[in-house]
Amino acid sequence: MIGKSGILLAATGDKYVDEAIPLIASIRQFMPDVLIHFVTDEATTIADGLVDSVDRLDVDLSDYPQQFRGYLFRVLSLQRSPFERTVHMDCDTILGTSIYEMFHALQRFELLVGAAPMKLLTYGNSSEMLPEDCDKPSVPVVPRINVGVIGYNRSCMESGFFAHWCKLFKHGMAPATKKGRTKFGDQSVFRKAIWETNVNFLLLPPEFHLRTGAPQYLHGKVRIAHGRPPVGREKLIAFVNSYTEQRLYLPYQSMMIKRSNNWVNVKLTDFQ
Repeated sequence: MIGKSGILLAATGDKYVDEAIPLIASIRQFMPDVLIHFVTDEATTIADGLVDSVDRLDVDLSDYPQQFRGYLFRVLSLQRSPFERTVHMDCDTILGTSIYEMFHALQRFELLVGAAPMKLLTYGNSSEMLPEDCDKPSVPVVPRINVGVIGYNRSCMESGFFAHWCKLFKHGMAPATKKGRTKFGDQSVFRKAIWETNVNFLLLPPEFHLRTGAPQYLHGKVRIAHGRPPVGREKLIAFVNSYTEQRLYLPYQSMMIKRSNNWVNVKLTDFQ
């Protein structure tokens, strides 16, 4: 065990390591005492000193279709965390301030996740039917979840939640391929994994997982922004955190700031 709390990144391929550099810089800026653990394969290059520890996961995924291997590698990687309390983020995320609150929450909850702000029906019926044997056409009581930011503790790992998630994903690959579902991924069955297990989870507010390509109502500082904005993650997170009042973020355009009973429009193009 190398620490009670830490951040886990997981990716294969040098381009994703390069993409993670702004994220790593933001972690060092806001949380210099927190360890960063990177799970990758043997071929990916990670410069000395970039992160605190590197785990080379040697796993043969050749039996699975190419389009699913990256997702499967991520699910397998999350189970290898050396921490008691872990926050995992995609490489295209960035911090706007510290996220110590998430580690604190993991003393009470086993799993922290954020709702997906947009309901993409192209992700298939697995996003619609919970439970599958329900007579109703749709059961949206469990929200769609974006797995680009996940907090979890060792209890979640030892309970078998990740193993069940992995099992559901593997079982869904063949039907997804047969139906031509190009958008099927580990996220597609995550809601089902929550439904079918006893995991104690907390749904994060949007300030802890801002999907930059979707409108969001915010209050206070954004802790994590997730996406590939045209202006760059650094400028985007600085823009959304240039105000802390209640505000409506409009993707890559502006924010509507609420002041008393009035709304003030602040444009991204005017932000320096």
